[in-house]
Amino acid sequence: MQNQSDKRHNNNQSTHKSPYRAKPVRAVFLHDLEKGKWAFVKNKIFRPITERLDTAYRTIKQYRTTHPHYFTRLWQALAVTVLVIIPITGVLNRTAPLQTVDGVEKITTNQVLTVATVPNHSIAYTTDGLMHGFGYDVARQYASHLGVPLALVHYSNDSQALQAVASGTADMALLSNGENQLNNQDEMVISPVACSDEEMAIFAKAGIDNTLSFVTTSAVDTNEHLTKFLCNGEFQEDLTYLAQFHNDTLLENAYNAKHFQAAIKKLPLFEYGFKVSAKEFNHDWQLLAMIGYQESHLNADATSPTGVQGIMMLTQDTAKMMGVKDRNNVTQSIHGGAKYLNKLQGQFADIPEVDRLWFVLAAYNMGPNAVRNIQDKLKEQGKDPNLWLNVYAYLNKHADTNSRYGQCVTYVTNIRTYLEAIKRHNQNAQSEQTQITAKSDSK
Repeated sequence: MQNQSDKRHNNNQSTHKSPYRAKPVRAVFLHDLEKGKWAFVKNKIFRPITERLDTAYRTIKQYRTTHPHYFTRLWQALAVTVLVIIPITGVLNRTAPLQTVDGVEKITTNQVLTVATVPNHSIAYTTDGLMHGFGYDVARQYASHLGVPLALVHYSNDSQALQAVASGTADMALLSNGENQLNNQDEMVISPVACSDEEMAIFAKAGIDNTLSFVTTSAVDTNEHLTKFLCNGEFQEDLTYLAQFHNDTLLENAYNAKHFQAAIKKLPLFEYGFKVSAKEFNHDWQLLAMIGYQESHLNADATSPTGVQGIMMLTQDTAKMMGVKDRNNVTQSIHGGAKYLNKLQGQFADIPEVDRLWFVLAAYNMGPNAVRNIQDKLKEQGKDPNLWLNVYAYLNKHADTNSRYGQCVTYVTNIRTYLEAIKRHNQNAQSEQTQITAKSDSK
């Protein structure tokens, strides 16, 4: 019996859980760690601070006892300082009214000239992903004058463009018939691009809308600044050259139209060669074709009195440099011209893309060194040497004293005109083909 009793006692002991069991080793370790951290903070941080504060308090108390008059003066000085500093701080911290920056100062502060417009052929249009247009170039010139880049923002109609100006989203608008758009816009003022009847006649003769105007709000000084820029005598002269560059009436001349149409009919004979070389050097094949037309009227046997030969009219030195053995061989000539054009594009890679083509064409015509010399002279005059309008104006102004400049003006202007004409010709042909296909499908 005793054995059974002892056994039950032992079983009860084994199954009973003591409320006082030892903590796990990990818990003990963490507890000690926390104690150690607190001891470190208390001994190394709090205690030195309290000791220093106690020392400072005792020192001040002792100083007050030994030097009561100095201590009184110190408190008086502190009181005066507080009374003076608090009001001044309140004045300085008072929120000052924000000064609104507007007009020309806003443009230069924001480092961008934002112009709202409704694109048309006289203002701006896109060809192969690049913006072109007479109005666009005028706006770029004004932005260059201010020393800021241009942001030309397109809107669907004139009302939206004017609203952008009124709301401050755009600095100004560039519109056709700007004056007629302001009937219900009392707070708007216009700056016509053409400052005289003579300029209006020049624009109209070049096929450019002569009612182009910048529109600004009357509350800012931009209008006065812009008008002074547009009506400056030197810039007016540059504008006449710019209108000449964008002249789309060149092919209205019966002689030019006849020969150009004849070349268009002959173009399929060389189209494959232009496309192959253009693809190799990442050129627009139509550009290569129009260079060929300007150089030789697409005549593979063409020869000039100066010794240039072939459809791309390469000089002997250029042909040798480009690896062309027979300048009268159409394939070699086109490939050599494309290769040389590619080399020039590399040499003028620093020019903004929108203007680079015209610099390259000028260099193709009279050599890259001649173009660089003009840029150096423009830089000396304080003008932007990388803006085509400045180079083009320089060529025109000095054409009488340097015949090569006059030839270059004609060369680049003609190729631009031909290029626009051939692209419109192809677009019209594609549109007509699409309409024919659509009619045949509907039957």
